[in-house]
Amino acid sequence: MYSSVKVHVGTRLPAHPTVHGQVLMGDLSFEELRQPYPQPQFERFTERTPAMRPARCRSSGGFRW
Repeated sequence: MYSSVKVHVGTRLPAHPTVHGQVLMGDLSFEELRQPYPQPQFERFTERTPAMRPARCRSSGGFRW
């Protein structure tokens, strides 16, 4: 099965439901991540969209989705 999505240059998408956005958000500190996402709940677009802000992962010092 092949699926394509057309996204035009200049289109803005929320960071949390996209893989590229999640990668970029992975570089943020927990405090920096809370600025654009003050609420722990995310808007869901599909059943696979993360529903909550990622938790801190002590072992790696990063986040866990």
